[in-house]
Amino acid sequence: MPFATYQDLFKQRRLPTLFGIGLVVRLPHAAGGLVFTLHVVNTMGMNYFYAGLAATAAAVGWGIGSPWRGRLVDKKGVRRTLIPSTIIEAACWIAMPFLPYWWLLVAALIQGCYMVPGFSLVRQAITVMAPKRLRQAGLSLDAVFTELAFVVGPLLGAAMVTWVGSRPTLVGLGVITVGTGLALILFDPPTRTVTTLGPGASQDPNACAGQGTKTDAGQGTKPLRLTSALLTVLGASAVAAVLFQGVDLTLVRSLNEWHRPGLLGLVAAIWSVGSICGGLIYGALGKRTNPLLMVALMSILTAPAALAGGPVALAAWLALAGVACAPALTSINEALTDLVPEERRTEVFGWSGTAMTVGASVSAPLVGLVLDHQGARAGYLASAAIGLVAGVAGYLIWRRAATATLAPDRLP
Repeated sequence: MPFATYQDLFKQRRLPTLFGIGLVVRLPHAAGGLVFTLHVVNTMGMNYFYAGLAATAAAVGWGIGSPWRGRLVDKKGVRRTLIPSTIIEAACWIAMPFLPYWWLLVAALIQGCYMVPGFSLVRQAITVMAPKRLRQAGLSLDAVFTELAFVVGPLLGAAMVTWVGSRPTLVGLGVITVGTGLALILFDPPTRTVTTLGPGASQDPNACAGQGTKTDAGQGTKPLRLTSALLTVLGASAVAAVLFQGVDLTLVRSLNEWHRPGLLGLVAAIWSVGSICGGLIYGALGKRTNPLLMVALMSILTAPAALAGGPVALAAWLALAGVACAPALTSINEALTDLVPEERRTEVFGWSGTAMTVGASVSAPLVGLVLDHQGARAGYLASAAIGLVAGVAGYLIWRRAATATLAPDRLP
């Protein structure tokens, strides 16, 4: 049975613990934007423009810090990177609920820059700890847990703000961040499969696979080559974010047009369920797919949402579109794994996150203009058209560039 792959994955020593930490470490990032918005609007009594600036400050900080902290993991190791991150984040999260607005922006930016690099670190550890035959399943499961975090995080954040207020909720997100930072420090996941061997150590080059053997992260770091293939795959990350952001915004407009805004959370959750199912199936099948083609497929499956005449039909179309979401992210991470030396992968996974941040930030006002002038149907079509054109064009560039970078048998 294909899903037996996941049973094999969870039999690998320490991997289940890594997946659990990886899920929780993403919750503050998933909930942070919403909680910042509610804090500025409801608690501080300011408008949504200022709330958006606060959320943007945190996102910009994360976009800057993700590759930077990933680079430090590659160069200095997990513990030497995460200890200062955890300390600085603790200070920021404790202070932010009680700061005046402009100091809140500064603290949000700093917190984002020093945010624990959970996304990139967990993905790199999976590529090291999982045997090669299970790597796709591991990265697919990581994408599924990421999807779960972005479903649970905002719901949990909104519920906590309603129950206890925004200040305790912000502190609570800080507690989660610090707790998961400490968990990663204690767990100390490996980021290299090749270790500097001491007397009596195993000489088997596969000894680390699935065993979580630690390595010297400071050894022999090679320069990062920004090849055309690598830049194209990072572009795929940005285009995927354009689609995600476009559908997010258009979904809000659709339900407002139908006077059913209360269904937003439910329809978004159904979209995520489609992504979770697609990710599990993709990982179980174990067949590689080009990331640019997956982005193009995701775009094609998104376009029919424009046909929806009500919330039920929209939820069905978005569930179909979601089937390609997690597989697209998995294929992007697989391609990055192939294109980048192991000792620079945590940094490059961070750059992928930054590319997604940039893609979402750029697309938001553009899709907003389409929604203002043409309505929700045009929003889905515009998002899908951008993804399809960029995916096909990127594939043609990637295929030509990757031929000179990867062995023929590794070209999806």
